[in-house]
Amino acid sequence: MSRDGSGTYTLPSGNPVVTGTVISSSVHNATMTDLETEMTNSTDKDGQTVITGTWDFNSNKIILDLDGDTSVTADTDDQVDWEIGGTDLIKWVDGIYQYSDTDAGSAIGPILKIYRNSASPADADFIGALYFDGEDSAGNQDTFASLETQIDDVTSTTEDGTLLIKTMAAGTLTTQFDISSAGITITPSVTMTGDSTALTYTATGDSSAGDNATLAYTSAEGAILTGQGSTSDITLKNDADATIMDVATGTLIAAFKGGVTIADDLTMAEGALAITDTANEIALTVTSSATTASSVKFASASQTTGRVIQATDIDALTTGSISYFISNSSSTGTRTISHFENQHASSVNATVVEIKQGAAERALLVNQDANGIGLEIDSEATTAACFRITAPVITTGNCIQVTDADALTSGSILFLGSNNASFSGELINATVDNASATGTVATFKNDGTGNALFIDQDGDGTALFIDQDGDGIAFRIDSESTSAVPVSWAFDALEGANGFDLTSNSADTSARKLLSIVNDNALATGTISLRVQQDSTGNAIMIDQNGNGVAQSIDTEATTAFGFTVEADVMTSGTVGSFYTNSSSFTGTALRAYIDHVSASGDALLAFNDGTGNAIFVDQNGNGIGINIDSEATSAVGVQVDTESSSASAVRMLKGTQDAPFFDFVATADGDATSAISTLTTSGGTTHHIQIDINGTKAWIAASTTNPS
Repeated sequence: MSRDGSGTYTLPSGNPVVTGTVISSSVHNATMTDLETEMTNSTDKDGQTVITGTWDFNSNKIILDLDGDTSVTADTDDQVDWEIGGTDLIKWVDGIYQYSDTDAGSAIGPILKIYRNSASPADADFIGALYFDGEDSAGNQDTFASLETQIDDVTSTTEDGTLLIKTMAAGTLTTQFDISSAGITITPSVTMTGDSTALTYTATGDSSAGDNATLAYTSAEGAILTGQGSTSDITLKNDADATIMDVATGTLIAAFKGGVTIADDLTMAEGALAITDTANEIALTVTSSATTASSVKFASASQTTGRVIQATDIDALTTGSISYFISNSSSTGTRTISHFENQHASSVNATVVEIKQGAAERALLVNQDANGIGLEIDSEATTAACFRITAPVITTGNCIQVTDADALTSGSILFLGSNNASFSGELINATVDNASATGTVATFKNDGTGNALFIDQDGDGTALFIDQDGDGIAFRIDSESTSAVPVSWAFDALEGANGFDLTSNSADTSARKLLSIVNDNALATGTISLRVQQDSTGNAIMIDQNGNGVAQSIDTEATTAFGFTVEADVMTSGTVGSFYTNSSSFTGTALRAYIDHVSASGDALLAFNDGTGNAIFVDQNGNGIGINIDSEATSAVGVQVDTESSSASAVRMLKGTQDAPFFDFVATADGDATSAISTLTTSGGTTHHIQIDINGTKAWIAASTTNPS
């Protein structure tokens, strides 16, 4: 076979021939046999050939008429189009059959005609049907609805026919509508007969919910008219096609469009109007077109102890409401949905609105769904409370509670503001007025990392003022913080005032402390009771003692630790500790080291220097004694210097021009003056020596066991 996969035919080898080629049976008979085979496999135009394989038109048309404008094609995937007269009129796609008509006139079209071409038609012949099939739960194919047609009378010029509309009812295909020349029969038991000018309807039963338009009958109710529409269930119109009365869909409200005229007075028994609603409908609806007048008005000028409006016996109420007021107006004008007003200023005991809740549930709920104020009180009171809650029996509950503010970011749960320049009162006054009460007036709890209480004082007044009139703690902070600062003060704008001021003006002489800082746990060895950090050149701590008392007293219970230490590891030429007075009448002691117990053997003053500088430097610029040692010891040394220096002096004294001795040893006990001289001991022996240096000239007083001079 000489066709390739695309259907292209190729002549056998040796073809085509050229002039002078010798005809050979072995060559040319093979060519004729190949042509015979390919012609047999081709489709002939007279339809004699039977197709034995699949034709792939590859979206090309099958043209059916001479001029080529009627064809079948599948140029759209999974869709078959029938082109008639150059226009696609029939389309099959995914279970949808569409037949189109492009006629722009008013004639009927498209037309689907089903023709029963019977040679012997007869009355009662079924001539066509349309079945709507589907599968049931067992997978069986069932007809769920059908349209069937039947000949009632085949007589020419008086033909009659019937259209049956059937649906599946309890497993049986049942006729629901029988439309014939005799009328329309609706199953069950509904028959309509008539012509174009009159209609007679005979009802034999009651109506039911869901009926679109029903004229029913019962022996008790008589004629019953029901309906079901999108806006109205029943509508009555006049000859001008204008609505006289309608009943809104799903309601029991009859709306009279032209109003209701009562020829005589409407008299209510005992002066009352009773509306009894036995169904689940609105009992009374008032629809008013008034713009400035009241829609409903109650005038009860003689009322004293009764109620103008009263709703009682609402005992079946579950999730509904006794009263409901709603407005859906888009107007931005100021208006009040519900307004209650006591207009007489003398009725001081009148309550405008009283809400009483007998159950353990909220008495008032304000549900604000928009970004507006939920509850606003506009009070003209000057000395009375704008808002008051009286809860005389509450014990462990909260009189005011704001919860579930879980979307709060930068806003406030409570905001109290006053812009009065003459304001001198208190925005918040929380008072426990019983002296025996032990509770807390205000608690601020923050489980997050933010501030529990933040006071922003932008004026020159006091940010926090605590007036403690009782004998209790005025300000106490109980912090569970481990690494954060429990109390922090920032005075970044401070200039000439005090950042923290503790003042007492009490004349009482009993012992007390204005500031007490206590680390009460002996195991907290890393705790510093008070730390003062000064990053500038000013004083880190300044004690200004204006009275005749001790400026600073340190009472330490330490046994081996320092009572007082100053670390100055970065200091170069300054002074670690300075005691200074500029008083001309000063006769006291600038620095006093005092041990008051006779059994104590420790040092009153120890100067320790590991460097090459002076351990103690006394610069006496006045005409006084540089060092005065008053020793009451009888056998102990009054002054002892223990030096490890090998070349520097243990004690060095520089003499000025004054005519005074370097040393003045005064013995106050029995014995000669030499017994007051201390023993200076070196590691080389028991040599006693004193070196005197006067302007570079050295003189020695020396004594030793070998040379007692």
